[in-house]
Amino acid sequence: MYADALCTLRFLLRLTLSLLLQAYGFAFLLFNYWKTTTPLILQALFQPLQLLESPVVQVHMFGANDSEEPYERPWQAAGFFSALSDVQADLAAKQKAMEARALRARNGMKTSKKLSGKKA
Repeated sequence: MYADALCTLRFLLRLTLSLLLQAYGFAFLLFNYWKTTTPLILQALFQPLQLLESPVVQVHMFGANDSEEPYERPWQAAGFFSALSDVQADLAAKQKAMEARALRARNGMKTSKKLSGKKA
């Protein structure tokens, strides 16, 4: 069991570091193409902070309790596409709710017309 946890920890740390390197690589490409320093400065400021806020680092380096709310296992890899999938799930839920309301409204209109004696 200890070996499995250690392999998972190594995988999550490797994944977190690879995301960090990808972000720095993208900023470096932007710098080389457009000769602007803003992406490099932003990456230099925000990526280490994002790394320090990750649950893997918080639990294993700073000793946070992994049974608390933000650090519960299994951990998801944070990134742009995971946030995008959350937004798509929210939009799909809202669309289903709107369709259900419209269906209830149509059914309510039909029953009210039947009660008033008019043909639907």
